[in-house]
Amino acid sequence: MATLTPEAALRALLIADVTYNAIVDGRVWPRSDVPQGQSRPYATQFRVSRSGDHNLLAASGLPMVRVQWEHWSIDYDETRTMGSAAREALDGFRGTVTSGADSLAVALIKLDDESSVFDIDVPGRNRKISGLRQDYMIHFTETIPTF
Repeated sequence: MATLTPEAALRALLIADVTYNAIVDGRVWPRSDVPQGQSRPYATQFRVSRSGDHNLLAASGLPMVRVQWEHWSIDYDETRTMGSAAREALDGFRGTVTSGADSLAVALIKLDDESSVFDIDVPGRNRKISGLRQDYMIHFTETIPTF
């Protein structure tokens, strides 16, 4: 069975959320892959870190990945609505996430941090865009190799 990455699992959960996807309309990319000139609102994500959990003998099979999610819009209130919808859909989630033939058994998704960010839409035009950055910790199960 193929496995879903934690980043892809978050995306699948948010695209499936009616409130969130009504705003972004599927416009969610890795931070480095946003199409040039993309209209807003949209969201970006990237993996910040991964840490493994161990017991006294070996890896426990319950790693944790931190994924940073950024919601972007011209409108401050819309950005906040995106963040609230994401928080309601993700924070405290437990279960299996499936996308196509891939799946991931999620032990817990936890919102760890949230902050406002701002950027300039087009250099020289000084039109600010509003952002909300959220860091999610995804605890999931993985197969541990046996030696």
